[in-house]
Amino acid sequence: MTPLARSGRIFDKMARVELPHLFAIAKRGGRKGDRRLWYFQRRGYKDPISRASITRIPGRPGEAAFDAAYRRTADESERQRHARGEPEWPAEGSLAQLIARYRGDGALRIEPSAKWRRLAPRTQRDYSRILDKLAARFGRLAVKGLDRPTGDRLWEGKQFVSRLQDSLAKTPREADHMITTLRILLNYAVKRGELVANVDSRIMQRGKPARGAAPAGDDR
Repeated sequence: MTPLARSGRIFDKMARVELPHLFAIAKRGGRKGDRRLWYFQRRGYKDPISRASITRIPGRPGEAAFDAAYRRTADESERQRHARGEPEWPAEGSLAQLIARYRGDGALRIEPSAKWRRLAPRTQRDYSRILDKLAARFGRLAVKGLDRPTGDRLWEGKQFVSRLQDSLAKTPREADHMITTLRILLNYAVKRGELVANVDSRIMQRGKPARGAAPAGDDR
C-alpha cells in the first residue's frame, strides 16, 4: 500500500477534501480493485478499542457513513486531548492558527516560521504583545475570506482592517502598532497562499507606522 497524503487538504477523485488529521493510503488490486483507505491520525490520539495511534475511517469522504465515523473519531480525539490537559488547537484556517504558524507555539509544539526567527528579540516581544490581542479578539476569524470585497458580517472581507483601525481611533499609536503588525501577518498569509493579496495595503498608505513599529518593508 502506498501513502497518498498526510494533510488536511486531500484530493479525492471527485472533490477536494479538507479534513484535519486525515490521510489516505492507496491499495492496489484485490477483490475490490484499486481504492483508497482513509485513516485518522493526531498527535497523542489512541484508538479507544485497539489503542493504536490511527483509526480507519470506512468509506469515502462525502458518504454519510464516512462523515459520521470521522466526526466520532475527531470528537474522541478532542475528549482525549482535554483529558490530557493539552491546550486547544486553533481552528483550521483561523487567524489564531495563522498567528501560531507565524510565531510558533511552544505549548502546541509548533515551530516558529523562518520570518519570525529572523526578527530581533525586542521586535518579537513587541509583535507578540499585538498578536496576543489579535488572537484574543479575532482568533476565530477565518483568514480565507479577508481578501474578498465584502463580507456577510462586520469583521469579514476587505473592510476588516479599516474597521479595526476605526475602532482604535481614540488610541492612534496603538492603532499604528496593530495595523503594522497585522500587515506583516497578512503578508505572511499571502506568501503561504492563504490570501490572494494583502487586504490592508491601502490602509497603510494613510499614515506612517508608529515609532517602534516595524518599517513597511520589514516582512521578509
